[in-house]
Amino acid sequence: MTGLASLWGARLTYNFYIKGGYSGGEDYRWQEVRKWFLGWQYEAFNALFICTFQQVQFTQLSISILLIYPSGWRL
Repeated sequence: MTGLASLWGARLTYNFYIKGGYSGGEDYRWQEVRKWFLGWQYEAFNALFICTFQQVQFTQLSISILLIYPSGWRL
């Protein structure tokens, strides 16, 4: 599991690098997303959708990792 997560992270890091992500500034895709909304609407979208979606993903990842471990494993 650790190896797969590390490979996935390396892939994401490499893709971010080749798209110019480490040149300072923000990911180019967020500029496009901001054009879809007017002022406060983007903030509401961020709080209600993006943050909630990320929390659901983190929860699903954590639960799946806990289910993979043997039943004798303790926190």
